[in-house]
Amino acid sequence: MIIIGIYDDHNASAALYKDGEIVFAAQEERFTGRKNEEAFPRYTIEHILKTYNIRPEDIDELAIAGVHHDYVDLMMRKHSVFTIRDYIEEMEKYWKPKLSGQEFDKDYNLNLFKTQKRFQHQDDVYEYPESLLKLSGVEQLEEFNRIRKRCISKFLGIPEDRVRFYDHHSCHIYYGYYSNPRKSNPTIGFTIDAFGDNRNQTVWKIEGDKFQLLADTKECELARVYRTVTLYLGMRPYEHEYKVMGLAPYAKEEHAERVADELSEIAQVNGMRIVHQNRPRDLFQFMKERFQYYRFDNVAAGVQMWLEKTATELLTNIHRETGIRNYVFSGGVAMNVKLNKILAEQDFVDDFFVCGSSADESLSIGVAYMAARAREAACKPLHHLYLGPPVDQNGVTEFLKEDAVQSRYEVRRGVTNKDVAKILADGHVVARVAGRMEFGARALGNRSILADPGKEDVVKEINEMIKKRDFWMPFALSVLDSFADKYIHNPKGLQARFMANAFDTKPEHYERFRAGTHPYDRSVRPQVVTKDANPQYYSLIEEFAALTGTGALLNTSLNLHGLPLVNDHRQAFHVLDNSGLDFLLIEDVLLVRKKTGETQRT
Repeated sequence: MIIIGIYDDHNASAALYKDGEIVFAAQEERFTGRKNEEAFPRYTIEHILKTYNIRPEDIDELAIAGVHHDYVDLMMRKHSVFTIRDYIEEMEKYWKPKLSGQEFDKDYNLNLFKTQKRFQHQDDVYEYPESLLKLSGVEQLEEFNRIRKRCISKFLGIPEDRVRFYDHHSCHIYYGYYSNPRKSNPTIGFTIDAFGDNRNQTVWKIEGDKFQLLADTKECELARVYRTVTLYLGMRPYEHEYKVMGLAPYAKEEHAERVADELSEIAQVNGMRIVHQNRPRDLFQFMKERFQYYRFDNVAAGVQMWLEKTATELLTNIHRETGIRNYVFSGGVAMNVKLNKILAEQDFVDDFFVCGSSADESLSIGVAYMAARAREAACKPLHHLYLGPPVDQNGVTEFLKEDAVQSRYEVRRGVTNKDVAKILADGHVVARVAGRMEFGARALGNRSILADPGKEDVVKEINEMIKKRDFWMPFALSVLDSFADKYIHNPKGLQARFMANAFDTKPEHYERFRAGTHPYDRSVRPQVVTKDANPQYYSLIEEFAALTGTGALLNTSLNLHGLPLVNDHRQAFHVLDNSGLDFLLIEDVLLVRKKTGETQRT
């Protein structure tokens, strides 16, 4: 059985389900080079069809995550094109007058599309006929769905009845539950995000693979408030929420509490739902008024505190009403590793699982699982997230012959993990491209920048040479499973393979890996590396441990600031050539930047 799952909204992606398991998944941004690409994922699907030699008649179903989609947002690819300035201007010129009952431009975004070329895209699979403008509400949404089905049918050469739509939040929970290699019975699955198919929070009881919806609401404001605070602080919503989370630990608790109090009446927990209390009509203007007297770090800490308190109260109520102690969390808010840490630490929680990159990019996997279960087919869990394209060996061979490589870089072939470990142990930073690209927002070793986590000033060095990260942002840690208990406080034995949870660290060996932790509260967002998930990466860290005694590496994503994680060797070389990096490993080939004198002689 072959099912292609897609998500075509913010951070679009596609996944291939084949005979019981997810064999491929990738975000469209990795192929277009534009972060958080928002579109029908044509390039990802073209890669799937070519790589797996799939013909139209082989496809049992094209499953779409999300029942409805606003056509103007998708037509202009709003959330992948909008800048911070665009978002603020939209708040002031469109939402402020609209929400205050004043006259406003009903076609604000449509006019942007018509007048600015950056919003117009020639490679779109979907069509956007003028007739859609004459419709509104559900009628417009349903007509756009008919158009989408027709366009997908034409693009793939499959009948329209093989194209089906599935509920947004159901896809989230199917991803969270079926990806889990250590399912518990029964389990509570819950989702929280900004919005999808008229809901932003759900609670499910899952027993014997049967899903019972216990509660849902469209009034859970956790994600929307967090997103709005991100913009208020001058950062890009739908992308930089993690920066707010990273900034939060620096503030004093008493200052954070005052900001949290400002938010306390927006929402309330009612049983197993978060609902409106005294929600202001315009959240952005509310924040401009209330937060202008608070410093930026206190605002970040306050919204994080409010999030944690509200979500903890929700989870407490869920346990009180169900008695269940095992949880699966999915949706955009599950990307907040600090929140996940707090929730997992509750006394009534025995197990708490969050799969990697549980925001909307994972919906393509969730919908593939959901479509498979609708056909009563098996759904194998995800033991790893190395689901993207592998390194193109033939392409690398030809690439290494090019003058841009030969003139500026020394090419060392047959490089071993022991060789790379020695370079890392000597204090150098190495970019690594090996095996299949990881799926999701977090680099897991195969498209990563690596360094000794015990080296003094390595964070500053990486930031200056390539990452340009905000000074307060922590890096992550890849740690061998055999060292995890020495470094990480994880008394419940929670799974920690995808950097989806934060943990406290143990003090005894902290200096060995401090650069891979949050510098203020010493927490860590670990990738516990196992030999079965990634034997080559495991071997590299083992070799590093043999040289240094440290069973971990600092790990951050291989990309230039503002660009997606690299997909292939050419994108990786672009990073090398436009940064201060000196070493790029592509499988067993190491590119070493020549010194200026050597380059000139060449």
